[in-house]
Amino acid sequence: MTKHRRTGRAPSINSIGARITEEQGLRLAAASDPDRPFRKKRSINTDDIGVEQLAGAMKRKLAKCRAAGRGGWDSPLDCSIERLAAMLGEAVCKGDPVDVANFAMMLHVRGGDHQLIAQTAMRALLWGSREDQSERIAELEKQLAGAKVGAAK
Repeated sequence: MTKHRRTGRAPSINSIGARITEEQGLRLAAASDPDRPFRKKRSINTDDIGVEQLAGAMKRKLAKCRAAGRGGWDSPLDCSIERLAAMLGEAVCKGDPVDVANFAMMLHVRGGDHQLIAQTAMRALLWGSREDQSERIAELEKQLAGAKVGAAK
C-alpha cells in the first residue's frame, strides 16, 4: 500500500485512499475547483463519492429487476408500506446493502411512518434470523450425523 504524500503514513483501511485507485484519485482531484481554498479536514468529499457509487449500483439493480418484470412498489394498491418494510428486513438478513438501500429508497419515497417501518422491518429481520439459524442447525446436525456414521465404521 502506498504512503500518503503529506503525512507519510499508509491510508487507513476505512479511508477512501485505500479503496480507490491512483487514477481515480487523480480524476477526482482534476474535477475539483482549483479556486476553492484547501480544507484540511476533507479535500475530497467522500460522502458524495459513496452516495454516487451506491446510487449507480441501485440504478443498475433496479433496471435489472424491471427487465425481469418486477415492479409496483410505487402503487399502494400493489404493495403496502408494511410489505416494503418486511422486504427491507429480509434484505438486511440477506446482507446485500444495495437491496437494503433500494427498499429504503422506496419507503422514503412512499413516506411511510417511521415507527411502522421500524416495527415491521424488525419482525422480518428477527424472522429471517430465526430461519437462518434453523437452516444452520439442520446443516450442523447433518454433519454431526455423518461424522458419527464415519466414526462407527
